[in-house]
Amino acid sequence: CLDSDHLSCLSHSEFRQVSALFNIGAAIVPFLTILLFPMIGKKWTMILLVIPNVVGWVLILFSTKVWMFSLGRVLTGFSGGAFAIAAPAFSNEIAEQRIRGALGTMMQLMICLGILFMLLLADKVNWQIASGVCIAFPALLGIWLFFLPRSPVFLVQKGDYDEARRSLRFYRKKKDIETELAEIQAEVEEQNKVGMVSVQLVTKGVYLKPFLISMSLMAFQQLSGVNFVNGFVKDIFESAGSTIDPYVSALIIGVIQVVSTLVAVLIVDRFGRKLLLIVSGGLMCISHLLLGIFFLLKNTQDEDPATTVAPTTISTTSTVQLFFEKPEAYVSQETVESIGWLPLVSLMLFMGAFNLGFGPLPWVMNVELFASEARVPAAAICGSFNWLVSYIVMLFTGDIKDGTSDQFCYFMFSAICLLGTLFVQIITPETKGKTEEEMRRYFGGGTSAPTPPTQPVMDHAAGAAAERKESDAGKESDEVSVERKESDAGKESDEVSVESVQSESSEEEAVKHTEHVNE
Repeated sequence: CLDSDHLSCLSHSEFRQVSALFNIGAAIVPFLTILLFPMIGKKWTMILLVIPNVVGWVLILFSTKVWMFSLGRVLTGFSGGAFAIAAPAFSNEIAEQRIRGALGTMMQLMICLGILFMLLLADKVNWQIASGVCIAFPALLGIWLFFLPRSPVFLVQKGDYDEARRSLRFYRKKKDIETELAEIQAEVEEQNKVGMVSVQLVTKGVYLKPFLISMSLMAFQQLSGVNFVNGFVKDIFESAGSTIDPYVSALIIGVIQVVSTLVAVLIVDRFGRKLLLIVSGGLMCISHLLLGIFFLLKNTQDEDPATTVAPTTISTTSTVQLFFEKPEAYVSQETVESIGWLPLVSLMLFMGAFNLGFGPLPWVMNVELFASEARVPAAAICGSFNWLVSYIVMLFTGDIKDGTSDQFCYFMFSAICLLGTLFVQIITPETKGKTEEEMRRYFGGGTSAPTPPTQPVMDHAAGAAAERKESDAGKESDEVSVERKESDAGKESDEVSVESVQSESSEEEAVKHTEHVNE
């Protein structure tokens, strides 16, 4: 029942369910990363994930039954969810501390570029050809990743110090990396002492506190209403009385997302995560509030001014109805038309604000908040929680809107964004420029000093020192030899000079003696 133009056999609710299957696949896979990351590392985990991604898109491309399309959605979600965990973790391990936030935020920028690309493509080809094009990107990613070195952290964990040095030199573009390598080894040894965290994640405060903060940030991200707004972009533009083509309006939103995320990439390591999250949450709260006000007025307007009810006559019952159903009209049509620009501005403000902070940064902080021994399981669980909340939002917000009203949904999301902003302001710590040890101390994990580098790194340092000593000794020996040669040459010169003087003196005495005899 699937043709090249539309999914003809799916009802609206079934289509919503199939769309949400991506989130189910994404929620399952992060638990697999708990096993794969320690065994083969982030690089090869991402390479292996190319396989289900490509298979998923092939199923969607050639789907003739709903189950094929559904399975394709699950598989693409499966690989997408793992990438959302692996990519920030890999970036965190290879990045210098000063650009760690920017590299972590790049994932959201790539997502927005992908959305914009598909929007540009959607108007030119049908959904099956667009699905075919999507096969190329994971394939190219797998080839590109193959030639990248593994992260130095993983290589140190495996005891491969020579490869770790080569990896660090590749990512740092400098030869002097021994100090950083020693720091990585100290962190790995500290992690090995503790071991992989499991039950301690919810029993020890040093792990539980960042775990709950990360879970909360993930929840606020998905409950911010971003999927709800994306699903009703066309309705918002039409409600504003806009004559812009729906396709063009979607492109405008796509461009705003890319630009705002690019701004976040450029400033996240300058202004920090916490400030951007506060600004992002505050602006989202305002934009939802403005959208709610607009739809409240729109849904209570009356085309006949004579029937408009004065606001002072609204009863308690009708006040409650403002949020759940359409009450008696009390706003004129002219009033609504005069603010027709409001939903457009609010929508653009929301998209820009979301991608400035709450879009990319929960994923960045999902890595930065945790100590290394807790990072893999905690980040995986928080990632799964994010996708599950997203699934619930996609599945039920449409029904909530149908059962209540537009304004109720926007006011609800506005309140959630306000709570998220207050949560960041009061509870969430700043992770910009913070080391793992500093975050551990912040959450009450003690002040244990990093373990000094042990034998492999020390052997290399000792070898390098010995080579320098031998080199210095060689130079000193050469200098001594030169001095000796110069000294010997000087002595020979002095002896020659003395002999020359003595010879001249003897000749003068002989001449004087001859003259005396002649006389």
